[in-house]
Order: sequence, then structure tokens, then C-alpha cells
Amino acid sequence: MALIEIVYLFYWLITGKEVIIVTFGSYGDLMMANGVLNYYAVSQQKRLRVVYKKKELLADSNCLQKCLTQSKSYYLAIWLSAYAKQFIILNYGTLQDQPEQHLMQRMANKLQMVLPTDFVPYINLNDQPLFQLNLPINKPIVVIQSTANPAFSPNKQWDMNKMIAVVESVKKKAFTIQIGPDTDIPLPVDASYLGKTTFKQSISIIKQSNLFVGLEGALMHGAAAVSTPSVIVFGGYIHHHQSGYHTTHAVQSAIECAPCLLTTPCPINLQCMRGIEADAVIYKIDACIN
Repeated sequence: MALIEIVYLFYWLITGKEVIIVTFGSYGDLMMANGVLNYYAVSQQKRLRVVYKKKELLADSNCLQKCLTQSKSYYLAIWLSAYAKQFIILNYGTLQDQPEQHLMQRMANKLQMVLPTDFVPYINLNDQPLFQLNLPINKPIVVIQSTANPAFSPNKQWDMNKMIAVVESVKKKAFTIQIGPDTDIPLPVDASYLGKTTFKQSISIIKQSNLFVGLEGALMHGAAAVSTPSVIVFGGYIHHHQSGYHTTHAVQSAIECAPCLLTTPCPINLQCMRGIEADAVIYKIDACIN
């Protein structure tokens, strides 16, 4: 298969056809890239030739054609991009490049395109049956995430005792569900699906809910992709205007060093997260439920 993809790459190189190389691997980044590419394809009325690093979250859209995913063709495409102008690297650069812009708009800049104000990420859930909850309840459904990915986001973590206080408050007026991998910290929710769903199944659960509550990351982007409102604890790692959406209700810190995007331990012991109290998050949730 890789040989066929390499043939395609060299054919596009010779014929001068546009090729877009998505240089992300995380779920959140891929959903944002999918959203940008779908809008680009529709607005330009073209099918795109795209090279992805991973297969898991391809856009699976009719606008996209010849999505190459083999590692050999992926790294070859990156190498060719140094020599061919039609091989476009899709990324969002560093935070300092355009700190006032959303990450998706920074990707769109690579395609010389301005996104509309209501842009959202994209994930295809039509390639598998919807994960059925079948919950015999007449309450609003609130899906909750307890832990940011510790491998990538040590500075996105919020105090677990505060999150538990949030859950206890929400349970009085809504049915609570926890999603995430089995490595996440369990919460006292009404129903737990920790470690029981794939990523796409988790997003389908969010789609069937009234509200998602969690931390800045892939599940937040997934909630926006399926138009479910969310209450997100941003802290100071990144700001709402850089990675949130019109469906995102943010709780963040007005701290001088934010946003930092630090992947190393915080030098001031996560003051941005420690300054956010449970009451602030509960207030946002109550407003959404009501």
C-alpha cells in the first residue's frame, strides 16, 4: 500500500497538483484540521489530496480524496514539501505567531483563508452505529471528564476534590455520566463509561447529552463538533479565544503568565488552576442547564 501512495505523491509532484500535509497526531488537533479542510474544500469547490499521520480520525468526507496515511508516504510528503510549493504543510505555528487568533484560523492562514465566526471542528460519526445510552431518565444528561491527558497536558489538571464537588452539585439536577480512558480518576457519577468506549463512541455519548463538562482538550473539540454546549476549565494553559468555540463556556484565570502552553512542570505550582473554585464552574453549569 505504501508503494501505491508513494506513486501518487510523485504523480502529484510532477503534475503540480495541490497536496495538503496535516502535521498533527492528537485527536483534538486532527478534528480541528478536519474542520478547516472541510470548509476549505466546500468554499473552493474542490476535492483535496491530503496526507495524514494517523488513520483514526480522518474526515471521511466526500470533499477529501486520496487521503494518504502510510508512514513512508507521510514522511516522504514532508520531505517533498521543502522542494514543491504545492505541498502545503498544515499546522498552526507557535503561540507567539498570532496569539489573538484561534488555532483553526492559524491553520486556515496556511491556505490563505478566513474562517467564519461559527466554525467548528469535524468528526465523522456516521461510519459506525451511535453508541446507545438507553437511560430511563427524565433529567438533563451531563457528561463529565475528570482528567486531562497527563502524557501531554500536565498543566491542564484541575483539583479533583473541586471536580467531585461539581459532580455532587450537578447530580441534584441532572443525570451525570463520566467518560474517558480507564486511567482517568473515577468520579461519583450516576453512570461511568471509563475505559468502555472508543474515542468516537465517547463523542457519540456527548452528542446525546445536554452538556459536556471537562478540561481543554480533545473531548472539548469533540463536543463542539457535535454541537453540544460545554463548560470547560481552561485555567491558564491556553485561552478560550485560542481553542474554544461559540458553544464553549469557559472558566479561565486572569493570570499574568497565561496563556503559557507549557508542557513542562509549572514553575509557580499551577496558580492558574488553583485559583479556580468549584462554585465558578457550578455557576456556569447551572446557567447552561437552566
